[in-house]
Amino acid sequence: MTLSDWSALAGILSGVGVVVSVVYLALQVRQAEKSQRALMQQGRATRASQAAFTLAQPDLAGLYFKGARTPKELSPEEIDRFMMLSRAALLSAEDSVLHYQAGLLSEQSYRAFAAGVYALVGRSAGLRAAWRLTAQNYSPALGALMEDAMRNAKPQGAAEFQAMWLKACEE
Repeated sequence: MTLSDWSALAGILSGVGVVVSVVYLALQVRQAEKSQRALMQQGRATRASQAAFTLAQPDLAGLYFKGARTPKELSPEEIDRFMMLSRAALLSAEDSVLHYQAGLLSEQSYRAFAAGVYALVGRSAGLRAAWRLTAQNYSPALGALMEDAMRNAKPQGAAEFQAMWLKACEE
């Protein structure tokens, strides 16, 4: 074998090495993207679970129910407290919307999140009022979702939801 043959063989092996490296890099990037999405979903689930547990605590559950279902009965202090609860919920929602827009939240997760927004907007006259008063504080992306939810969600009172609950328990 001549020196030029060895050189050609080295060039071929070098090319194969580059292809293998590029394929490996592509696999690593894909795995990193999957990991990033999983972390975003885990963070979103943790945040939502923590909020639910917090709102279920006796000192906040009554305020949340009153603000969501009978907001006209809130005192000035309760309005301020309910607005803070609403702000926390809206900031969390905005985070999910922005993660989805950035490609960090899957379509399936976003659809489940949006369905939850529609249900919450439908059941919470207080949240609808809080949104009307503070919409300018949030991103246009959340604004589009909330405005669509406000237009299309079916408002539902506590008695109606309780009746649905009882029916579901019987089934």
